[in-house]
Amino acid sequence: MQHTSSQELTEHLFRNEYGKMVASLTRIFGMGQLALAEDIVQDTLLLALKQWGYNGPPPNPVAWLYTVAKNKAIDYLRRQKNIRKITGDLGYLLDSAYTMEATMSHLFLAEEIKDNQLRMIFALCTPVLSKEAQIALILKTLCGFGNQEIAAAFLTNTEVINKRLYRAKEKLRQMDSLPALPTGAALTKRLDTVLKSIYLLFNEGYNSSTGKDGILSYDLCFEAMRLCLLLTENPATDMPQVWALLALMCFNASRFNSRVDGEGMIVLYANQNRELWDEELIKKGVDFLKESSMTQNLSNYHIEAMIASYYCLSPSFEKTEWGEIYRLYELLEKINPSPMVQLNKAIVLAHAGQPMQSIELLLRLNELRNHHLYHAALAHIYHITGQKSLEEQHLISSAALAKSPKERDLIANKLKTLRMHSSLQ
Repeated sequence: MQHTSSQELTEHLFRNEYGKMVASLTRIFGMGQLALAEDIVQDTLLLALKQWGYNGPPPNPVAWLYTVAKNKAIDYLRRQKNIRKITGDLGYLLDSAYTMEATMSHLFLAEEIKDNQLRMIFALCTPVLSKEAQIALILKTLCGFGNQEIAAAFLTNTEVINKRLYRAKEKLRQMDSLPALPTGAALTKRLDTVLKSIYLLFNEGYNSSTGKDGILSYDLCFEAMRLCLLLTENPATDMPQVWALLALMCFNASRFNSRVDGEGMIVLYANQNRELWDEELIKKGVDFLKESSMTQNLSNYHIEAMIASYYCLSPSFEKTEWGEIYRLYELLEKINPSPMVQLNKAIVLAHAGQPMQSIELLLRLNELRNHHLYHAALAHIYHITGQKSLEEQHLISSAALAKSPKERDLIANKLKTLRMHSSLQ
């Protein structure tokens, strides 16, 4: 029996193939049958987990998944009395025994899968849904997010997400076929939501909210990068802001190997071993950032990519261009204001030599008082100013609010070090 390795492989494939299979099946059944497409994919993955756990995975696991999903879809169609009623614009081809299997096989070809994914991403960004619902659906149906992970991305609770997803899917039931890519202003407007979803997907992988895979979930990060690269390969979506987001993800991914030590503990930027950074990814980040500069309209992704480039290109923590990074955060706050942007700006201000002004900024951030990063930031700056009792107070608050076990471990170590130093004085 090979339960552990097979389960890991199935989970890996779930992250990488879930959205592709859902998109292809939705192309068959139409947007109104999204729940059916998801059910078939989930049944396929459960079957893989069961069979591979006893017999081991097949030589080509991905092909196995697509074949099983396709066959389950064919079996479902053959049981229906009126195929055209439950399928989209392909109903006339799926209604014939002569063309059904050939049509299904064609839809699972590599290029068709890419096209289906792009169409699905933009279809989920329909104006009939709120932006929050659009992003939640993309994360759920195309990225395989659990409701808890979506809640973490939105800084809310799972009950809110459950209701949001239910209402969104009810609205989608009124739609028919999987529509073609929009054009012009409609495409540009929907692209903003698509990029936000990819951004959140990468962030969840970079700072895993559930802690199941430690602090990092490589599958999520590389899936986000793959989706972004997919956008650059289509002339309709090959836009500067797409390249800027891809650059940002390359810069952040370049530090993967230094963010966790040999014992699985989080390593903060100041203590990271720069020799472990991926120079090839940094170079790609620089190239993609240059590619994104062919515009006069800077997006928030342009600015965040520039900030990330300063972190990656600095020779040391001490020689990081904190003043330049602070100015970029001020610009980012004007373009895309948010409590998290203000929090990061305050931390950078402290490193730029103004910790007291940093504390003033943070104390005005009432929206984040129940977030562990707010208290972690205050503890860090009180450490800089030497206010140990306040540092300890906020470390305790941060530990109580942190959801990731690895982040709680990091905070516990900081508390231990602080108390040890205090006892020696």
